[in-house]
Amino acid sequence: MKVLSIEKSQEIRAGKGHYHWICKDGKDFISRAYDSYAEAGAAADRHVKKYPAHAGKVSVFYCEDGSCK
Repeated sequence: MKVLSIEKSQEIRAGKGHYHWICKDGKDFISRAYDSYAEAGAAADRHVKKYPAHAGKVSVFYCEDGSCK
């Protein structure tokens, strides 16, 4: 059996969904959809680099339907 990284295992979802990052800074900004956890995470990292005070407020989540909440 092949050992997968956590990020890679989170990417394997049969292609049904996508990822977003969210910034819970009071406005709860939700990003556009990304195809992989790694892409969404990289975009979230860029946001934190631009707005360092948001560091503890940013996370990535998976979305399978159109609700994205």
